[in-house]
Amino acid sequence: RINEKAREGTDTIKTSASSFALDDTASIDKPGQARNANLSGTGNDLDNVLAGNSGDLILDAGRGNDVLIDGGGRDTFVMQKGGGQDVVRDFAASGASADKLLIENTGFASFAQLKERIVQVGADTLVLLEEGDAVLLKGVNSGDLTEANFAFKPSATTSSPVQKDAAPVETPAPQTVVIAPSALTEKLLAVSGGPGAWLSAKTANGSLQGGAGNDQLSAQAASVTLIGGAGDDTYIVNPTTRIVEKAGEGIDTAQSWYSYKLPGDQSIENLTLMGS
Repeated sequence: RINEKAREGTDTIKTSASSFALDDTASIDKPGQARNANLSGTGNDLDNVLAGNSGDLILDAGRGNDVLIDGGGRDTFVMQKGGGQDVVRDFAASGASADKLLIENTGFASFAQLKERIVQVGADTLVLLEEGDAVLLKGVNSGDLTEANFAFKPSATTSSPVQKDAAPVETPAPQTVVIAPSALTEKLLAVSGGPGAWLSAKTANGSLQGGAGNDQLSAQAASVTLIGGAGDDTYIVNPTTRIVEKAGEGIDTAQSWYSYKLPGDQSIENLTLMGS
């Protein structure tokens, strides 16, 4: 057992055990490198770095915004609901050492369901999951990914294409809106009244429109258009998100876990880059 308190440095574990899981109560930032073949490593709730060797590994980052490094084997990287914004380095999409993403406890059960949420961002590939979770595959061309690079262990229930995000307790409560996936590409979703809308778009090429309050609009799919309207709105974006915001409609903020450039033709005052 390792006892390590928070703010006591950046700590590393090196192990030759067949599997090792970090205790959520220990503040270990870097599980380090596994030194034997065919091992497994599991992170905790912190922002971890998991580095593999040349064996066929199973690396589970756990929660937190983590970095996973392929050591050259046929590795499996576990991504699950609530896992945060992770980065995988040296992911091999093809060849004898082709790697795999195991998607657990989400509404996705097949590559066909996930495919529209795989986005090319420069030289990297962004895989958008649920509730703001995502994984960035560094140096990977999205066109090289196939069904063989993915495995799925879906949750018992699937999520709605658009749902209310968790919001602070307010009176009255934010409005809940559900809309079919096909409708997202055909019309705008209008919301008004209350303390503001908390909405997420989970279908590619859709649009969301807020009301007159202070809205939070989240793009959890590719090429989504977010329209805030009046009020001090917050946009949670990815590199493919388009924001529509007119001048004089409040003090608005874009939040992103990835590189993002504010559009010059829209009136958005603030940009916050999230994560560490």
